[in-house]
Parts: sequence; structure tokens; C-alpha cells
Amino acid sequence: MLKIHRHCFTGDVNEYQQWKSAFPNCKFGISPLIFRKREHFKKLFQEVPLEDLLLESDAPYITREHGGLGEPTLVKKVAVEIADLYGVPVKHVEKITSQTAAWIYSL
Repeated sequence: MLKIHRHCFTGDVNEYQQWKSAFPNCKFGISPLIFRKREHFKKLFQEVPLEDLLLESDAPYITREHGGLGEPTLVKKVAVEIADLYGVPVKHVEKITSQTAAWIYSL
């Protein structure tokens, strides 16, 4: 069973479906780019289950939403944004994405 972490995913629903069709065990990393593309991700998350997501900071390469270097603590802000877009508590996002990370990396 091949497990894939599709890093820094910013594709659309069609691209998501293509990846899932080719690699059913693929999970998708969501980075701080979510702050710049909120409407895009809002539409995407209507079709993507939370269980398919991983949290990423992509520090220091992807910067904060208002400038400055990225840092690992941005993972929490990414979780907050995902929770808002799914309409669920942040703790739920943290739990599900932690379980997904543990599964994909055999932790």
C-alpha cells in the first residue's frame, strides 16, 4: 500500500480527484497559502474530506499572511483556518490531521 503526502497542495477539485484516483492513499498538505487563497480552499473543502488533509507550515519558505518569514507555529493558524472553512472546532481538525499524519508516517 503506497502512502503519498502531496505536499503544499493548491490544486482544484479535479486535480484532487485525479490524485485520489491514481493514488487512493494520498493525503494532501495544506500550507499557509490557505491565507492567500481562502475562497479557493473553501470551494475545495466542499469536496475533500478532512481525513485527507495534513497540516504544513512550509517554514521558512512560505511567509506569514502579512509578511515575514514562515515558522512552524503557523501550523496552528492553518488548523484554525481549516476549522473555520469546514465549520468544525479546531480541536477536531487537530485530532483528525494528527491521526492522518500518524497513519501516513507510521508513527
